[in-house]
Amino acid sequence: MIAKYSGLIVCRKCGKNFKSKVERGVQKYICAGYDRYGKEYCERERIKEDYLDELIELHFKEKLNNSTLRNCVRIIEIFENNKWVITYTDGSQTIRARNFLQI
Repeated sequence: MIAKYSGLIVCRKCGKNFKSKVERGVQKYICAGYDRYGKEYCERERIKEDYLDELIELHFKEKLNNSTLRNCVRIIEIFENNKWVITYTDGSQTIRARNFLQI
């Protein structure tokens, strides 16, 4: 089974994609650069799939099924200082940064 957001999450710190992992029964995504080369290469950042689902559903103001969730997301970019930008296929965005959330 392919993870829901596989190939959509990009680390803007090192340029690598995030890869999916199941840890303690929870689907998460981790920077492939960090996972392969360690903290000297990139920062440790883990994103829970459920949290991404919640942010996207908040944006659309409704519960979406898995295929709809994946099809409405163009790219998820992870920047320094814990900033995330989710860009949707319609051009709108959700921006999450430390102490800030714009939907």
